[in-house]
Amino acid sequence: MGMDLEQTQVGFEVMLGSADKARNMLADIDQFAKVTPFEPEGLRENAKLLLNFGIAQDKIMPNLKMLGDIAMGDAQ
Repeated sequence: MGMDLEQTQVGFEVMLGSADKARNMLADIDQFAKVTPFEPEGLRENAKLLLNFGIAQDKIMPNLKMLGDIAMGDAQ
């Protein structure tokens, strides 16, 4: 599990161009996971998907929150 998290960290660093931005994004995702029924792993994967589709970094968390509201807590 530690290796997966490290690989995720590196992936976000590459996509965001900065280790600090990656740490901040992952911290935001983990905080969001604590207050929702969504798992951090799924949120990280969805954030990566949004970044790969060209969504700006500052729009990732608002989009994840919006999608979570639309899904009404259903991760499927």
